[in-house]
Amino acid sequence: MAGPWLKIECATPDKPHMLAITAAMGWDDPDLAFAKLFRLWRWFDQHTVDGNAAGVTPALLDRVIGVTGFVQAVANVGWLVISEKGISLARFEEHNGDTAKNRAQTAKRVALHKSNATGNGEGNANDVSESVPRGRGRDRDKYPPTPLEEIVELYHAKLPELPRVVLKTAKRDKACREFWGWVFESRKSDGEPRAQTADQALTWIAGYFDRASANDFLMGRRPTKGHENWRADFDFLLTERGRTHVIERTVEA
Repeated sequence: MAGPWLKIECATPDKPHMLAITAAMGWDDPDLAFAKLFRLWRWFDQHTVDGNAAGVTPALLDRVIGVTGFVQAVANVGWLVISEKGISLARFEEHNGDTAKNRAQTAKRVALHKSNATGNGEGNANDVSESVPRGRGRDRDKYPPTPLEEIVELYHAKLPELPRVVLKTAKRDKACREFWGWVFESRKSDGEPRAQTADQALTWIAGYFDRASANDFLMGRRPTKGHENWRADFDFLLTERGRTHVIERTVEA
């Protein structure tokens, strides 16, 4: 019988964050950092309900993990938040807890059943299509699940001068999902789709952030009257206005 489990992405062991943690600890084997991270994630999954460990200090959690300085190394790459109140696991609800696990299981079931949907399924789809909100249900099945963490990582990598994304909010998640859907549903000026697969979408988004970095106004290098101290941030770049600034002022790749 299967026991408790954690949702971990296949790409996690090779992410730059993992290599940075390995280097910070003075190790030469990322697999060791990954194993310690698994212990960290398991502790949060088993002993917190929302990823917030109130009153817990880095030194105490280091003792649980079995390595001094490990918690601070993880915090340095943005996967933990250390404060006077305790320690929080970033994006806990995406990867830990029953909600995240249920989403993962649901995604697998949807993938298995999409190709087998016939009969009533096809007929009912036409009946309910107008009542399903955009970006949910039927529309969401048009493209892969939104890789929120990867999009934020691309933003940080391509635009390190702009404000970092620290907090995870429902409004920000919704905007990110809508942006992801727009990448799939919109077309370039030549009529070609921007993306048809998750890899193509992430590649386009990386180019989008590259193009934003070349825009002096967005980067705050060319202040205008009334916007002397303004520069773009992650949230602005996800909006329709942000897309207009980036896309209409650069050549579509």
